[in-house]
Amino acid sequence: MRIADRVVALTILSISPWLMAASPIPLATYTMNPGSMRPTFEGGDWVAADTLKGICGLGHPNLGDVVVYLRNQGRVPYVARLVAGPGQTFAMVGGVIVIDGKPVRRTVVGEAPFEGGSTAQVIRETLPNGKSYLTLDAGPGGILDNIPVTRLPADGWYLLGDNRDNAADSRLSLAKGGAGIVSSKRLCGTLILIIDAKDKTHVGRRP
Repeated sequence: MRIADRVVALTILSISPWLMAASPIPLATYTMNPGSMRPTFEGGDWVAADTLKGICGLGHPNLGDVVVYLRNQGRVPYVARLVAGPGQTFAMVGGVIVIDGKPVRRTVVGEAPFEGGSTAQVIRETLPNGKSYLTLDAGPGGILDNIPVTRLPADGWYLLGDNRDNAADSRLSLAKGGAGIVSSKRLCGTLILIIDAKDKTHVGRRP
């Protein structure tokens, strides 16, 4: 299965005045590129983070949050979902996430178009802390469907794209074009609001 050469890159769009009024600090807003975070986001969706652009290492994210992060010393922001954190173990077996030795709960809820004219299953995934969200799974045999057990360091986070068969995330090292294990200092905010979206039912939600 084709793997994108990068996780969704974000482009700073503006600081929204009405978000300034609703928050003690102005919030950065971003437009999404299509790809690794479907079905949560489509290309052109407009989202807000809980920090200003460029402010990294100060947040307190939770598992299941969609976060903005940097790779190495670069300044291009990317986005992915936190699925495991400091001290936990992560593995993937046949496309199923295994955290601390236990598979996460997955429920098939439908189908969606996939790259190349095929279809993928839409799967609701629920993490041990109860956070749930939708993912795309193009079927068995994906080249990143099986990941050996990795224990995360004291300041390490494991990030995945929701579009599991088209995401270069923590399953790939930085040297191979992925995110690698991400330290807190490279986390630059949590996405907290979908301002506008191709699917209008997503507007107003926290991703």
